[in-house]
Amino acid sequence: MSKLSSSPPPVAALSPALLIRAVQDVSTAESLDAIITIVTHAARTGTGADGVSFVLRDGHQCFYVDEDSIAPLWKGRRFPMSECVSGWAMLHRQAVAIPDITLDLRIPQNAYRATFVRSLVMVPIRSQDPLGAIGAYWASTHHVSAEAVHWLQALADATSAGIEAVRAADEVAELRRSASSAPFADGPREMVRMCAWTKRLFHDGQWMSIEAYLRSRYGVTVTHGMSDDALARFKQEIDSVMGVPRPLTKA
Repeated sequence: MSKLSSSPPPVAALSPALLIRAVQDVSTAESLDAIITIVTHAARTGTGADGVSFVLRDGHQCFYVDEDSIAPLWKGRRFPMSECVSGWAMLHRQAVAIPDITLDLRIPQNAYRATFVRSLVMVPIRSQDPLGAIGAYWASTHHVSAEAVHWLQALADATSAGIEAVRAADEVAELRRSASSAPFADGPREMVRMCAWTKRLFHDGQWMSIEAYLRSRYGVTVTHGMSDDALARFKQEIDSVMGVPRPLTKA
């Protein structure tokens, strides 16, 4: 049996500054490709992993869209949700850390045998209704710290918001292409239906994002960023995860 280790991560690993910068970059990214590049690079640098995979859910399959790795993994391949760890993380809506892949029944050994991977962490992108997963892999068997898992999950949560923003922009573009008449001729309605769960608005017979509604109804183009309040809250969450003491305030 291989001996597990808990080697210290590189100096730059789990850097709150790196995570915050990645979150800000994701919030203003204009395409899915840009988000994937930002996230895979940050995930590998931040965790000190030997490789990172970016996975999207495609129906009942996991699509390994891209990777940043010392050697090829599964880029471009699809696996059934029930037969890979990324699917397990999405179906169970939780992160999973596996110190030794040879000892875990959730690992499809045939798929991993040709790779360098010996241990991993997989986190879902959006916990409520996962739309993908981010996997970090190491060439040695070792326990990954809880702090590293939390760091990677925070990055995945920010990734979800970035993907939704890009999809909303795509919806706007599609509405503009498919519009057969001026969409802004009508005056505003007195009441608009909003889904209590997804916050999407019902307009022209379909549910759409707020961004798409504003563009379709009023011609307003929305861009995304991170407000000072949101950034301050995010920094507090990172400090809490990383165990950074908060300054004392005077009574």
